[in-house]
Amino acid sequence: MNDDAVPLALSKIKEEFNLRNFKTIDFMAEFQRVQNRAYAASAINAKSTGLQSYIDGARADIYVTVKISKEDFAGGASNVTLLLEAKERETGFSLANASVVSDRFRASKKELTEYALEGISENFFNQLKQAFRDMVTNGREVNVVVNVDENCDFDMENDVVGTQDMTLSDELDEWVLANAFKGNGEVRSGGNGLNVYMRVPVYDPDTGRPRSIKSKPVS
Repeated sequence: MNDDAVPLALSKIKEEFNLRNFKTIDFMAEFQRVQNRAYAASAINAKSTGLQSYIDGARADIYVTVKISKEDFAGGASNVTLLLEAKERETGFSLANASVVSDRFRASKKELTEYALEGISENFFNQLKQAFRDMVTNGREVNVVVNVDENCDFDMENDVVGTQDMTLSDELDEWVLANAFKGNGEVRSGGNGLNVYMRVPVYDPDTGRPRSIKSKPVS
């Protein structure tokens, strides 16, 4: 992370979130924590997946990525483009996007980035607020794909399985109906697989604490 425009962008975006009462986590502190953990894991030959390790271990509901690109023009002027994207940590679903371009100047990448950061509009934060509000109200969407080998004779939509004498497709329909948050879910067939689309709660209704998508369904 030798590019001095990067910490500037991180600091400014964190500031913008804090000004709007979004509780944030310091990226550099968290990144160092994950790096230390990855180093310890390497001592026992455990696998590390870089940024994904950071995301998986982060104590946040949403993470924001920033991509910075610089374009040079004839005459020595340049501009910088910032691409911001906010994603839900558990599923990686995109919640908000923004593209900000600085004016053309004869300036360093850091200076151009600073100019561009002044152009972050309220629209990005409004997108994020609306998407998160919808997620809390209606649940976060997850997609589960059930496949069988293309050479397998089993037919998920016609062969009967289990003790209910139902097809796997019907079994999944019943399960989704019983477990999807507020009944928001469906099963679609496609090729040699079944696609399960359903919503799961963001917070446990009994404790109010955040729920992982790996948690058992709420009864």
